[in-house]
Amino acid sequence: MVKQKSFKFDVAVFIGRFQPFHKGHVNSVRIALQSAQQLIIILGSYRMSASIRGPWAAEERIAMIQSALSPAQLKKIQFICIRDRLYNEDIWKSNIINEVEKKVGSDKSIAIIGHEKDSSSYYLRLFPNWKFMETGNYMGINATDIRMNYFLRDKTVALYEHIPEGVIPYLKKFKRTEDYKILKAKFNAYESLKLHMKKEPEKTVCNAIIACGGYFLFVKRKEIFSQNLYSLPEATPKTNESYFECVARALLEETGLRISPEKLRQYYKKEGTFDYAGRNPLEKTISHTFLFELNDVPYPKVTAGKNIAKVEWVLYDDIYLNENCFYSDFFQIIQWFLRSY
Repeated sequence: MVKQKSFKFDVAVFIGRFQPFHKGHVNSVRIALQSAQQLIIILGSYRMSASIRGPWAAEERIAMIQSALSPAQLKKIQFICIRDRLYNEDIWKSNIINEVEKKVGSDKSIAIIGHEKDSSSYYLRLFPNWKFMETGNYMGINATDIRMNYFLRDKTVALYEHIPEGVIPYLKKFKRTEDYKILKAKFNAYESLKLHMKKEPEKTVCNAIIACGGYFLFVKRKEIFSQNLYSLPEATPKTNESYFECVARALLEETGLRISPEKLRQYYKKEGTFDYAGRNPLEKTISHTFLFELNDVPYPKVTAGKNIAKVEWVLYDDIYLNENCFYSDFFQIIQWFLRSY
């Protein structure tokens, strides 16, 4: 008679971005399945636009994970895709808990697995009802270094050293796509520009959300990192310039909207400060963003400024349909405002 293996937990939860899925992740999966009957892999940054920090969509990452694991392992694994809630951690946390309970029920013993490498791993302690299980840093593998090798130093011998065998064909195939070329250009720009950046702790910019008759105003910039993606009109405050004056200038320079700071105050609804560390890959940028509601109907004419490829009025309903078309954290900033709008 075969002795049934006793597990410490009913379920293990593994939260990550997996950009890309590497041998360290495979090792964590192995540890989890030694201690739990089943594993739920939660992929973050769902429906965010492709970037240096996150080149692959959730569906692509799931395909990579499935190619790296055995059929026996996959039988015990379920996937959940979770949106980032950069400015509402409570929603992000409850989203994860609720989705896990939908998969396995509410009466299971659950472990959350991972490696507490630095302050970015704080989320591992956000779930007091789940037991934390440390998996360690397998061979010191770092996804950031893998991405840099893959997009910039692709002739090095060690490029695929830390990538599971099943994932390598996928990454080789991806290199032949237009998406790879676009991302490679961003990585090249990052490498070139970071050498000439002033070492400053952070800078503040002012952004504007303009609402008018059910439409919202966005720009698409020419610069490489946010190219072809929706952004908010933006400017950096000059010396002795107020945030209101700065945002009025941003609207004029980038969209052609000529609104004085005094007139802008009449349209003012709300403001907030947003500090997502990954907004600008080159430096820490804090956004002071204002929401304004114009009374003009139909919405006023706009023209693209010299650094702007396109200015566009987007219907409110279409914002959520196109959430993966927004640069960096702008969709999350808009969400923060529209919850009370």
